[in-house]
Amino acid sequence: MKIKLRRIEVFMAVIENGSFSAAAHALDVAQSAVSITIKELEKELGTQLFIRANRKVELTESGRLLKERAAPVMSLLMNVKDELKDLENLSIGQLRIAAPAMVTQFALSQVLPKFMALYPKIHIKVYQAGALEIEALVKKEALDLGLTVYKGIEPQVETEYLWDLKNVACVSTSFHQQLVQAESISWEKLLTQPLAIYPTGYHQRDLLERHSTALGIPLNIVLESENPALILSAVRSGLAITTLPLAALENESGIVPLKLPHQKGDSLKVGACWSSDRPLSSAAKTLLEFLKSYSSPF
Repeated sequence: MKIKLRRIEVFMAVIENGSFSAAAHALDVAQSAVSITIKELEKELGTQLFIRANRKVELTESGRLLKERAAPVMSLLMNVKDELKDLENLSIGQLRIAAPAMVTQFALSQVLPKFMALYPKIHIKVYQAGALEIEALVKKEALDLGLTVYKGIEPQVETEYLWDLKNVACVSTSFHQQLVQAESISWEKLLTQPLAIYPTGYHQRDLLERHSTALGIPLNIVLESENPALILSAVRSGLAITTLPLAALENESGIVPLKLPHQKGDSLKVGACWSSDRPLSSAAKTLLEFLKSYSSPF
């Protein structure tokens, strides 16, 4: 049996307001509409719900049973209604986002606190993962928003371009002195040095492997890690060099950025992605627009 919710709502209004006329006033409808709705409900249930012998509303035994069962349901529905309103107004909500270590440390660390200050009641979970893992999580709808290398149109995934981060070579001050304090370095020179490198699936790894293949120079990897701090420590100590977006070196001492010959695909294009089968929530839409407003957050 399917009972129309509106009929239960009118039934509860009669009980709460003490009469058919008071219920009609509370619901902003005619008293006749209330009477008709209650008769329809009684017909639907096959039982009388109210004793109509006097002006005062009295419930029959069936009416008392329906009230007992319907009251918690209606209360729950009203709470859900309020929660949905809060969700749309960003008073509550949860966001699951993921980004590579590079984007987490050097982009989200600057932008996300500002968003959180504006929307303090949104609970944000940030996961760190490589581009391939993020794409897989998005397709499985395990994330609300992924931030990763922007690739344009992807199957099962909606994408939006955000930022373009220029990469530089990162060398120690001692290595820089050996280069007579040059402002740039060639790919040939860089690839013959010991390298601190990210694991497969990261843009920086793809960047170095692509130039290594094109020039026929094998990578001399002395450290492989997804931890930016560890990679920078190896560079600062003069044990290796690496490539990173210039923003990564903003507050780093003992490391010198050197320009690299730029080719198409060398810069780190960051984009947002989400499942095409799952519309963005209000919170996710708001975060996306917030991120887009930072055309150059670094």
